[in-house]
Amino acid sequence: MCRTEQLEDGEWIEDSDQTMQLKANFIISAFGSGLYESDVKEAMAGVKLNRWGLPEVDSTSMQSVSNPKVFVGGDLAGLAETTVESVNDGKSAAWYMHCYLQGIPYDSPVELPKFHCPIDDVDLSVEVCGIKFENPFGLASAPPTTSSAMIRRAFQQGWGFVVTKTFGLDKICSAVQNQDFTLIEDYVTGLKALLYLRSLGLGGWTGQSPPTSKHQKGKPVQTLYDVNGKVLAHFGPYNKKREELLHGIRLKSSVLDDIPNCPLQKKEVNGYATVPRIKDVLGEALPRIGTYKNLDNTKQVVALIDDDMCINCGKCYMACADSGYQAIEFDPETHIPQVTDDCTGCTLCLSVCPIIDCISMVPKTIPHVIKRGIRYEVHPVKPLDAVCQ
Repeated sequence: MCRTEQLEDGEWIEDSDQTMQLKANFIISAFGSGLYESDVKEAMAGVKLNRWGLPEVDSTSMQSVSNPKVFVGGDLAGLAETTVESVNDGKSAAWYMHCYLQGIPYDSPVELPKFHCPIDDVDLSVEVCGIKFENPFGLASAPPTTSSAMIRRAFQQGWGFVVTKTFGLDKICSAVQNQDFTLIEDYVTGLKALLYLRSLGLGGWTGQSPPTSKHQKGKPVQTLYDVNGKVLAHFGPYNKKREELLHGIRLKSSVLDDIPNCPLQKKEVNGYATVPRIKDVLGEALPRIGTYKNLDNTKQVVALIDDDMCINCGKCYMACADSGYQAIEFDPETHIPQVTDDCTGCTLCLSVCPIIDCISMVPKTIPHVIKRGIRYEVHPVKPLDAVCQ
């Protein structure tokens, strides 16, 4: 490497007579940004440049000293020397851009506005006995509602109402934590989104997320097999083999092939021309409420793992081995998990899986055997199976 020196006029030069050698295991090439293109320089004709050919900016607001409509950060500002500093420049510039556009004094406390969309405008208010509540979510009589301080915090975090019986003026409780504020936010945002999407025309949509298409880290995938009929994994030599097979498939396919439409693209009205309110959907869940004796205990489910969506993290295997029924085997070479007949459908693997819809619960097709002690208990899959045994 050649030594660099800065002259008295501020220009940097490389001295080829002064070299240095360093031993390194890895060399990572990095590059910065500069104003080199003539058309870019012409577009910035109204921006004053310093002697190094960089825009003169305020070091605090990242705003050009000659053109208030221009904000510059990172290498082009000549202030940041690292990626972290450049990112901070962008964060600082974002706030001062907001101040400039909204006419807010630059010395105001930094508080960037949240993202806003039509879902935020959905009205969740309800009226009960003449009393109007902001939303239908409230806290029952419990420790979080036994003091005025806790009730005040609940309202500050977004709860619509509280129910209280035992009340203490000096009672202190920590049941409503600051880090738990996302609970009520999730409730409110989810219900607003549900009501808003009903007005978009989603025929037959029940409010559940549409099935996730097969993907591997966000990219669509295909089920591919090796010469022995085993599913090819997505790492190491298996991934290399997959790329070879996919290359052959791409050569035979056309980029103009039809792509199946997403369920959310259907333009069918779901019964509401405008965004419905809470009073419009009251009672819709009543037909789904029943007694426990109406449940069929013979209906059993087991886990089914999608090999293509699996990222081979092993979380399902570890969870089942440590806290379940040891019903998942893990291939030591391909790292592909396989559910065995010992699965009881506890859904523990589904809960820890980081990929949505990679693990699904499907009906069990073999008799449900509970292995406790020496004598196994065999439960039929269907009610008639018990009669035939």
